[in-house]
Amino acid sequence: MHGMKVTVVHISGTFLGGGGMTTGGSAQPRAGWTMLAAIVESSGSPYFFKLLGPSEQVDHARAAFDHVLDGITPL
Repeated sequence: MHGMKVTVVHISGTFLGGGGMTTGGSAQPRAGWTMLAAIVESSGSPYFFKLLGPSEQVDHARAAFDHVLDGITPL
């Protein structure tokens, strides 16, 4: 993409994370969630993008996620 290597990962299942400081350390399983992630390798440091949430919402936002990635241009 624009001369940069882009790796996109799409993972669906039960999300077990989220047990950080904002939840008091207790993670609640969330069935039917999806993570869409991308690594954009530039001439400098790589860029990381992640979209996480209920599968239906993430799938609905996929076109917007791809649009953000397509808007990245090397310096």
